[in-house]
Amino acid sequence: MKRSASKYTFRNYKILILCLISVGVLAGSGMSVASSSPGTREGRAGSSTIGKGVEKNDITAVALYRRAAADGNPSGIHNLAAMLDSGRGVARKDPEQAADLILQALEMRNDFSYRQMTQNSRAWSQEFRRELQKKLHDAGVYSGRIDGELRDTTITAINAYINRKR
Repeated sequence: MKRSASKYTFRNYKILILCLISVGVLAGSGMSVASSSPGTREGRAGSSTIGKGVEKNDITAVALYRRAAADGNPSGIHNLAAMLDSGRGVARKDPEQAADLILQALEMRNDFSYRQMTQNSRAWSQEFRRELQKKLHDAGVYSGRIDGELRDTTITAINAYINRKR
């Protein structure tokens, strides 16, 4: 059976996920490890975020997530958004840029980002959720209240945004 050419392996996913679970990082963090592998920029950023094998350093993690995002890595994009929303590793919170990044990750069909927005949106700040609704409104797919509550109307808008013709 031919193996996928992906630079990420299931074994690396499993190891990283187990490491993150063991240090309590995954519970409600809004951070994705689904596409992280220790040898990638995004994987090194995750290590810097939790201090696994390296000194914990949110500033370094943000720098690595930015590089991973620039390379088009969906998990790097998602995790950079989470850092900007929480204000970790950055001079100030930036929910507007975080919302832009999440929309970018959603366009890339990042399943973790989709699940976060549709099933675990409370892990994100209300300011971020409002910005997301504004951006969905500006894209012409949302006409509900801009209140930061991601109800069925917002989830329908997220689906419409993902499935729109570009």
